Amino acid sequence: MTWNVRGLNDRRKARLVAAYVKCHKVDICMLQETHLVASSLGRMKAGWVGECHCSVYSSYARGVAILLRKGLQWRTRRVIVDPSGRYVMMSGTLLDRACWLVAVYGPNADDPEFFRELWHMVELLGSGAVLWGGDFNVVLDSRMDRKSAATVQHGAAARALVDLWRCRHGAAREGTCVNYTHSSWSRIDRWLGTRDVEGWTSSVDHLPCTLSDHSPVRLVLEVPSELGHAFLWRLPCGVLRDVTFRAEVREAIVSFFAENEGSVGAASTLWEAFKVVIRGVCLSKQHGMLRTLRRELADLEGRIQELERRLVESWSGEVLAELRVWCLCMRRPLSERFVSWAGTHACEYAAQAMG
Repeated sequence: MTWNVRGLNDRRKARLVAAYVKCHKVDICMLQETHLVASSLGRMKAGWVGECHCSVYSSYARGVAILLRKGLQWRTRRVIVDPSGRYVMMSGTLLDRACWLVAVYGPNADDPEFFRELWHMVELLGSGAVLWGGDFNVVLDSRMDRKSAATVQHGAAARALVDLWRCRHGAAREGTCVNYTHSSWSRIDRWLGTRDVEGWTSSVDHLPCTLSDHSPVRLVLEVPSELGHAFLWRLPCGVLRDVTFRAEVREAIVSFFAENEGSVGAASTLWEAFKVVIRGVCLSKQHGMLRTLRRELADLEGRIQELERRLVESWSGEVLAELRVWCLCMRRPLSERFVSWAGTHACEYAAQAMG
């Protein structure tokens, strides 16, 4: 996923962004406009983050980060960080395949020289697949990637890279940064990749604008590999805050010992069997809670995207007010993702908020 988050100085927003990314099961996340300084980089290291590389500039401008999920089969070889907060470059191996990851926040004015120098650096430093994501601040095709009355300067596409969203969606017209007041949009957030990355691409989608005025761009890759994956499960401490979860696990523990105590001679055998059973119970309950959360988020995202389409087609103050309410509703399940809602679901909450 690549996402211009428009600042993470607010700790609450930083937690919401981390929860949103985790709920979408993101392996590699590229963030732009983090607005963080060196002393506040700790808030980027959420529980699911295994590796974090940031380029900082100031607390009110720029800032780029690459976050890698724990357990991702990636081995870092080299990291290059721009001191002006414009890009982070990483070389390494993804599932034993040489790869470059480049996160970029482009200059506000079309600057082809900036992108040429960046691509030249990648060419000089090594070979392999290149995956380039970020907010480029320019469009590649002024006719297809923008709806505006303003004059457009053409963004320069790096050599040997293809626009992965355009490859999947053909002549579709859709924006990632929308100005509802002027009914204009532009697609300045994107994924670029070399031809081998294009072959790995399963899907590329624009998610709704919820915590920022830019859409996250989700890329799904299917990288061929013969490597196996060892799954190490740990119980997330957050689920223990759910009263229903605790009650069901307590009932399962009591039931297990009531049915099995004295059935075997060795206490160690009973204990090992108990660990297997209770692990299965916890996994089942945890995954059920996550499925419920993801269904709820998918429903909210669908409603928000529909309102966004209506606003782009024809501006309406009433639709904009409704959109803002639904965006606020998105924050509630993210901030309480393992806590029961005491019977108040997002749709009911939205109805209450709209009177």
